[in-house]
Amino acid sequence: MKKQKDEVQYSKGHLHSHCGPVFHDDRFSCRHFQVRATRMGSCEIVAGAIDPEYWCTEYQKAKKPQQ
Repeated sequence: MKKQKDEVQYSKGHLHSHCGPVFHDDRFSCRHFQVRATRMGSCEIVAGAIDPEYWCTEYQKAKKPQQ
């Protein structure tokens, strides 16, 4: 069962940590963020639509694939 936003302090993101890509920059995106066709995304562990510019206490920086 996914957590509710109020359980994880879902709120405005920080400069170097946020849910998803901001201005097409995903260097500080969370590994749990899932991209959708619309601006809003979803999360593996938090319920509801997720704003890529927001953040929560479950934030974990996404790992970049080896090139």
